[in-house]
Amino acid sequence: AAAAAAAAAAQGEGLLLPAARATAREGGSRSRENIAMCETWEKGADCGWNQRTARILLLPFLVLLLAVSLYVLHRVRARNTGWTARPVLCLAAVSVSQFCDILEHGLVLSEMRDHGHEWYNNSTVDAIGDVFLMYSLYLFAEIWCDNVLLLAHTADLNSPLLTRDATTVRRIYRVIAVATIPMVVLFSLGSATHHYDTFMILYVLWGVFTGLMLLTPAAILMHRAITILPAEMTEKANYRQLLYMARVNLGEQILWNVLIINTVVSIVLFLHGGNKSAALIGSASVSISICWILMHLQVVLFFATVTKAQGSSPIFDASLLESLMNQSEGEGASAAARVHHHVQPERADKIELQAVTQGQQRAQTDRATASDERQLPDVVLNSV
Repeated sequence: AAAAAAAAAAQGEGLLLPAARATAREGGSRSRENIAMCETWEKGADCGWNQRTARILLLPFLVLLLAVSLYVLHRVRARNTGWTARPVLCLAAVSVSQFCDILEHGLVLSEMRDHGHEWYNNSTVDAIGDVFLMYSLYLFAEIWCDNVLLLAHTADLNSPLLTRDATTVRRIYRVIAVATIPMVVLFSLGSATHHYDTFMILYVLWGVFTGLMLLTPAAILMHRAITILPAEMTEKANYRQLLYMARVNLGEQILWNVLIINTVVSIVLFLHGGNKSAALIGSASVSISICWILMHLQVVLFFATVTKAQGSSPIFDASLLESLMNQSEGEGASAAARVHHHVQPERADKIELQAVTQGQQRAQTDRATASDERQLPDVVLNSV
């Protein structure tokens, strides 16, 4: 979400050095605190950071990542019956997000080549890609939680804590995926008006809030949920893969937090500090690029390692996951039926056995009493 701020900072757009834009259009140059201002299409707000070259160097890597995503999507698609399967939709959504970012870079580079002619400058395409990215992460969380709960059912583990953690993770990712849509719409509409800077700041704050306050707790809960499973589950391949992904997700989130904080600090120092060094803009741009790559790469590598490790897995095979979950629920229902139909008769038999035993004891007592009564006259006669 902070990509718009860094791009504006690097190009001298919006709230970042607005005078530099007009100066660049006139083809002149000026000195501001002994810093030469370059044309926006050639370099950024600071001549020391070449925004155009940075985008050109980053673009081939983004194209390569998209190619890998499409290849993994093809392999996962072959394991499922249709495009509506969640693993397929997850990889398709993350691929669309990558395509939007590539298109964003292409549009910005085209504008730079046009020597500062501003016909696209609001990062709308990149923001639309965020919608697909959040939807992909939501599907990823759903698949992960379903597989963890399946292992819990397999181990006959009834853990309210694990169920609560999985439910919370689902809700967090669902809220982010749904709330990102109106945020992108507001950002896109605001970017077409004279209030672009305000909507950009709000969108940046939304991205920082979701990462620090929502995605970080979700990553912690995912890691805790998988560790609740019993020790015998560690031998299963699905458990090892889910545990590996939980650890990768937690580590990625910690690194993402560090990078996004570095981005915000760099932009704030550039805006309000006395140091207008290109290192601040370069630091923000590099941090944002790494954050974006991490969020996409964790989804792609997760499915890539699973499909390579084993021939079939409920992690990427939606029909297999559904079949195993139905089987697990069926076994649970059968067990409940057995308890209802078999345990109760056993209790009845036990009660009946106790009644018979008590009856036998009463009969023995009665016979003993009758015998004593028959012997009583003889005892009296002998005594006389």
